[in-house]
Amino acid sequence: MGILNRKTKSTQENKKKVPQKKDSTDDEKELAEVLLEPMDVNVPPKTLKKKSGICGCCCFCYLFVCFLILLLLAPSMKQRFDPDDIIMEEVISQLGTALPIDLSPIDRPGVRMAKDGAAAHFPVVLLPGIISSGLEVWKGKPCAQRHFRERFWGTSLMIQKILLSRKCWKEHICLNHTTFLDPEGIKMRSAAGLGAADYFLGDFWVWGKVIENLADIGYDETNMFMASYDWRLPFEYLESRDFYFSRLKYNIEMLVHTNGGKKVVIISHSMGSLVLLYFNKWVESKKGGNGGPNWVADHIDSEVNIGGPLLGVPKAVSSVLSGEMRDTAELNLVLSFIKENLLSKNDMLEIFRSFGSMPSMFPKGGNRLWGDEAFGSSDGNHTYLIKFTTPEEKWSLRTMISPLDGTTVQGISDCPNENTPLDRVVNETMIKRIAEHSFPVEETMDLLREVAPKYMEKVDSLWSFGLSRDDLSSEKYDDPRYWSNPLESTLPKARDMKVFCLYGVGKETERFYYYQESEEQCTNIPFIIDTKINNGTKLNYGVHTTEGDGTVPLLSLGFMCAKGWKDVPVVTREYKHETETMLRARDNVLRGGTQTADHIDIMGNYYLLQDLIRIVSNNRTDMKDRYFSDLLEQSEKVQLDKTPKKKDTPVTKK
Repeated sequence: MGILNRKTKSTQENKKKVPQKKDSTDDEKELAEVLLEPMDVNVPPKTLKKKSGICGCCCFCYLFVCFLILLLLAPSMKQRFDPDDIIMEEVISQLGTALPIDLSPIDRPGVRMAKDGAAAHFPVVLLPGIISSGLEVWKGKPCAQRHFRERFWGTSLMIQKILLSRKCWKEHICLNHTTFLDPEGIKMRSAAGLGAADYFLGDFWVWGKVIENLADIGYDETNMFMASYDWRLPFEYLESRDFYFSRLKYNIEMLVHTNGGKKVVIISHSMGSLVLLYFNKWVESKKGGNGGPNWVADHIDSEVNIGGPLLGVPKAVSSVLSGEMRDTAELNLVLSFIKENLLSKNDMLEIFRSFGSMPSMFPKGGNRLWGDEAFGSSDGNHTYLIKFTTPEEKWSLRTMISPLDGTTVQGISDCPNENTPLDRVVNETMIKRIAEHSFPVEETMDLLREVAPKYMEKVDSLWSFGLSRDDLSSEKYDDPRYWSNPLESTLPKARDMKVFCLYGVGKETERFYYYQESEEQCTNIPFIIDTKINNGTKLNYGVHTTEGDGTVPLLSLGFMCAKGWKDVPVVTREYKHETETMLRARDNVLRGGTQTADHIDIMGNYYLLQDLIRIVSNNRTDMKDRYFSDLLEQSEKVQLDKTPKKKDTPVTKK
């Protein structure tokens, strides 16, 4: 066991040594020149020669394959070992710490900029995204009682439980499907402190690089705070259950008070950017924190949005429609079989639909933003979100599970009752309307309301996904349903506050899907992605891609920053994705290197870290917009005020 967990003395010594010139290869010299030369921050960084290397996606695939190998061994291991066996638990616990391996590092931005005089100035709040914060067991069923305050999400214990007690893990990670709150007898809560979201599964860093580089210039827990939260909850319930926004307000006030009256810089990532939008409105509103119109101006200097899905992501819809996304659709037959025996589509759908936060990332703005035949499309010929490929005459109406009593409506009646019956209504009339039809965003949402009416009834009571051209300062929009939708809410009345939008470009990102009837005999899922649809370029395994950061499409990343927000100063900076060889990548060897723009791996991007340090150290006066993509052209194509032509839609709104 010690071999898996031990780093050799030579490795630790190498991390402290600066590579000598006489031992450097040409590749090492070139990388050192790029990273150590003075840089004009308003000019795109020098581009390295493109070479094949290990990217963040490859790292994930490698870890996933290792995970699946363990899965194959799981049945035999369960027969040979008791789940409580100490040796068995130790073997599994090392999976998260075995990789990645650090090679000899070049000075990180924090070290380099500290030498040049950069120092902590503004206190900092870190706001993580979905799945980033660890979740601990505070109360559980008998299968989890011995794991009090251990993390069922974010550590190797999660892998152990999925392998050896999948039902127990799923029972604790899911929220109640009706209330989006704790299931009876279970209490899971977010971990706290900087360690709540710094690393995921051992050495897989999320916020770790950001924290480390900020520490280089003088930050610690006296002037830096991790605002972790239970990312499964609807934002409104974060306050009603956990008093999260009240505590966040208090912590920001304390940071300002204990740091000489300096305002805070809030750095958010991914869904954390939507949580921040919600907080901005909550803290001012009489229905929330009652801080008044000047609270943000008095306490927040800047808000930094890293890879925020401000207008949503298509994969959020596919996740709750069929429990799928691009990551699962692209698995080959062998890996797909293994994955289905680990967490099936039914399992994933049950998990995703229990997360009340998932709808916060549904596409916002409807067809005006995301396109249809009337409005066209800003990012190509993408006028729909899903398209069905199964002809009407080939729909077989296999097993239909009633959402109320779990009995079979039509088809096979002897299916195992392992899955919780979900909210699912499909009939012959609906099939006539959807067979071989294309659905833009608004029509897709209507379809979801028909397939899962009770789920969507709850969702619609908590969220709004529209676009308003009315006066957003009116009383109507002082409502939690609108607070995280930037198209139906305003930024705070704080003209001195600055907004920085930092995100990656140059990665294929899922945009729309081809669906077919599910061929499974026993399933809660009537539709699945048609993985047979391919064209070898932007359409693979039934998923069509567009420009983005690998998770969030470009339009969602940048439209509000470039065109939508006009009341406060906004700086938009894009980071172009560049892969690096293992030799160049150094300590990011398995995460895409120093210039990765992947949605998560960008948190270790050298130039993004450099920009963050400039922002928090108050050395950002000359930071300007920088674009590599065609975002400005796409934004101009969006016609917010155009009146659509009336047309028949294949799904009737309820």
